[in-house]
Amino acid sequence: MTTVATWIAGFVSRMTETREMDQLLQRLSDALDHPCHSSILAALKKSWESVMNEETNHSTRWAQVVVDFSWEMLNVGNWKDVSMAWRELYSAATLLKALSLCAAREFQTALREIDKGILLGAPLFNNVLPSVASLLNSEIRTAEGRAMDTGVETEQDNGLPSCEHVDRFSYQGGHLTPSPLHSPQEEARQLKATSAPSRKVVFKNYLPFQRHEVTGSEGVSFGINERNVEGQRCIGTRVVRPSRPYVGVKGSHDARSLTPYHLQTKDMLARKIPVLYCPSLEVFMDQCMTTSAPVVLSGCMDQWPAYAAKKWSLSYLKQIAGSRTVPVELGSRYTDEDWSQKLMTLAEFIDGYVDTKDDSTAPKGYLAQHQLFDQIPELSHDFSIPEYCYLSTSRSGGVHSEVKVNAWFGPRGTLSPLHFDPDHNLLSQIVGRKHIRLYGEDQSAYLYPHEGILSNTSQVDIERPDLHQFPLFSKASCMECVLYPGHMLYIPPRCWHHVRSLDISFSVSFWWS
Repeated sequence: MTTVATWIAGFVSRMTETREMDQLLQRLSDALDHPCHSSILAALKKSWESVMNEETNHSTRWAQVVVDFSWEMLNVGNWKDVSMAWRELYSAATLLKALSLCAAREFQTALREIDKGILLGAPLFNNVLPSVASLLNSEIRTAEGRAMDTGVETEQDNGLPSCEHVDRFSYQGGHLTPSPLHSPQEEARQLKATSAPSRKVVFKNYLPFQRHEVTGSEGVSFGINERNVEGQRCIGTRVVRPSRPYVGVKGSHDARSLTPYHLQTKDMLARKIPVLYCPSLEVFMDQCMTTSAPVVLSGCMDQWPAYAAKKWSLSYLKQIAGSRTVPVELGSRYTDEDWSQKLMTLAEFIDGYVDTKDDSTAPKGYLAQHQLFDQIPELSHDFSIPEYCYLSTSRSGGVHSEVKVNAWFGPRGTLSPLHFDPDHNLLSQIVGRKHIRLYGEDQSAYLYPHEGILSNTSQVDIERPDLHQFPLFSKASCMECVLYPGHMLYIPPRCWHHVRSLDISFSVSFWWS
């Protein structure tokens, strides 16, 4: 019996004994009390009974019915208004379907289903889905290792057919959310009626995804598990010393020679962002957080295996998480009309968008603002949350908010247009370099924010500003730097920032309020 089969047997036995599935069905029945929903819950129950009786084909068919129906319900209305019951139902159905697929040894397809349940659903049964995903990922990696040793081909998983739902998505309060389906005429009427730039985004394999929240907390909408990673405390005095130069590049933080050519026009008098070597918590609080002063921190990542051991190579990421399904942004920037998002495996993303011949005309793919480390805990062992993130400028004395950790991974040339976020941010550079420009909150009058749902994003393309359309932008003053591997950039709340990668880049951001 394989490790997966042993785990499934134990899980089914525990669930039967504790009757947790029965309790879930009762809870869903109370929440989804419309008469037409009873048949969907009956299908979930039949799928579970088939799993217990080891009737794989029956379980798969019943689970697929529930997956399809709950998927449709998740795609109706704004994501914030979707009932938690539908998300729980979707997670339960993807779990049962995956268990049946595992019985048929279709581990790749099972892992894809589990990842969709993690990303789109809700935590269930003591948050079992990430554990199942790690188990399946380990089984797949083991099988691939055996195949390399013996020369035998492994299971070629083509996955499930791409979902052909063509839905309309929009930003609502900073969240990318599904909107109700409309006719083309109604769509056109709504587009004309809004003052903010709207767009029709077509998704294959949709994932609700939050971006740059204006009010409230940020991050994708599924639950965050409390990580058991001890923060590495940075201690010392306010010593400013040269940063370690990037290998193969002369100098340290001189942004002039590394600034993209089209930015080297008006603002070559932009101030450099100061660099501090591992400041104490007291210094960071007094001289950075309370004064909203951006600063580059050096020496605070020297113990991270991801950086110090140069662990996060493309081959390593594919080895550890290549089979995992992630959301990838397609397009130059999220404000463009042709911007979209697609679910694909990390290996597909690396092979198709990252590890490719450098071509400025090729479509950009960006794994942006995704809570990758809650989805794939194996990678979270390679870094730790800085203790600076547990400081607070609030005088209320309340419970400290959770630190939100996001991954930003992509090829050279990925771009985040000028925008601000409501939280404190430590942007930590692990691989590659990024050119970053910052504009203080007091410069907002010169930056022409969009109205409405994109009010935290500037209308100005600062790389090619149209001063006829946005004349006040010429008065805006900024700071800039090139962020090298091993350095963190502290970005205060509501500080406007524009980010472009200069190399293949992997950054980790830590947000806290």
